[in-house]
Amino acid sequence: MKNYEVTLMATSYKKVEICADNERAAEGLAARMYHQTDMLNFTNEDVDELAVQATELETPVDKLAMSAKDRMYMSLLRFCMEQTAEFDEEEIREMLDELYWDSGFDPLLYWQFVPICGFEVDGTEEMSHTYRHNRLFGMNGYRLDSSVEKGTAAMSTVTESYELWLLEDMSLAVTFCCQMTVADRDGKYYETAEYRYPVTGSYAALTGDFYVEHFLESVSEQIYMSRNMD
Repeated sequence: MKNYEVTLMATSYKKVEICADNERAAEGLAARMYHQTDMLNFTNEDVDELAVQATELETPVDKLAMSAKDRMYMSLLRFCMEQTAEFDEEEIREMLDELYWDSGFDPLLYWQFVPICGFEVDGTEEMSHTYRHNRLFGMNGYRLDSSVEKGTAAMSTVTESYELWLLEDMSLAVTFCCQMTVADRDGKYYETAEYRYPVTGSYAALTGDFYVEHFLESVSEQIYMSRNMD
């Protein structure tokens, strides 16, 4: 028995998932559900003809059964494959397998996941104003990588960058961030304001200087550092 997504086409569309031996059986079951029961009702009652099309569904991977480390591995694999045509899947897997994968490493335990906000203000002084607004993605994230695109320094330092975040569900997200920093003369104390929003598209194309091997080396170093802190 396999799972099929069945599309019923009349005056509108309906999709249902049906378990059957083959596509024809799945289509027949769906048609009977429509004609002989009230399980599949269309809003328009004047339907003279019903077309049915079935597509076999891939067996879903139970993400909850995977460890956070394994889900992170799969996210990094997909991400790297999307960023470059220089390496194929097997080559990227080999690079991933060479990373510092301590058996006890869990990204949720060893990396600090923080709120990702559309706007935030913070500083190093105890009395510095702290403010966060418009939380993005509905979960915390760990910044895996960032690439500064522009920067100016006059009365303050302003930078524009793209950021790659690992979210708590081990998916990846990209944001644009504009940061303004004001520091004292010695540069010891400072306050920052950040404006941030999600972006789509290739991270490599956005940054212009992304290299898979360098990125994975950086990830490996971050894993190592988190597991070997004094």
